Amino acid sequence: MLGGEPTLHPDLPAMIKFNQQNGLLTTIYSNGFNLKILQSLNLKGVKIRVGVYGAYGSEKPLSRVPKTDLPLTIVYMLRRDNVLELFASALMAEKNFNCQGFYISSIRDIEATQDYWEDTPETIPLDEYAQIIQNFVDNYQGHLSKIHLATRGVLITKNNDFSKICHCRFGNIFPDEEKIICPLDISKKLVCPELIFNQRTCTKHYKCILQKIVLERL
Repeated sequence: MLGGEPTLHPDLPAMIKFNQQNGLLTTIYSNGFNLKILQSLNLKGVKIRVGVYGAYGSEKPLSRVPKTDLPLTIVYMLRRDNVLELFASALMAEKNFNCQGFYISSIRDIEATQDYWEDTPETIPLDEYAQIIQNFVDNYQGHLSKIHLATRGVLITKNNDFSKICHCRFGNIFPDEEKIICPLDISKKLVCPELIFNQRTCTKHYKCILQKIVLERL
């Protein structure tokens, strides 16, 4: 996964090529403002996710992302000030982009609170998050083929068995090169020597907070 703003990195094409040559998949997380740099690249094995905080009224609105034919997943990060633009953003993603999926998640300010479960004035309480997601599912009338819903530890479906053992797939490297293998480890600075994916079983919660539910149109 390439985060920060990878489209500004001069070696991005070389990074993608390196992954392709070594049989590795690449996911690019971007604000979407500079996607033109990807137009001429071989994007085999590459997923592009564009994170937005609203349709119009935020520092990262979907309306500022230039129209493109690149296959995108739009990631809508819910917070208190953008709930009302959720439906408008889904409609914009459907009409203006080659949208492969619409991913709804939420802001959790672990850096400020040092606790994943504690809210700030900007974040949405997890029980309200679940209600917002349910309202979207019940009332969305668009035609996007896939809706991704971050469980955030609170979304449950009848068809998903969350009792199964989860294996850690998250990794974060800080500027001081300390490595964290779970978002819940960030507040306690529980570092690990190396990022080893799909091997360590979940030690924090009976279902991983990073799991998602995918609703796919048949």
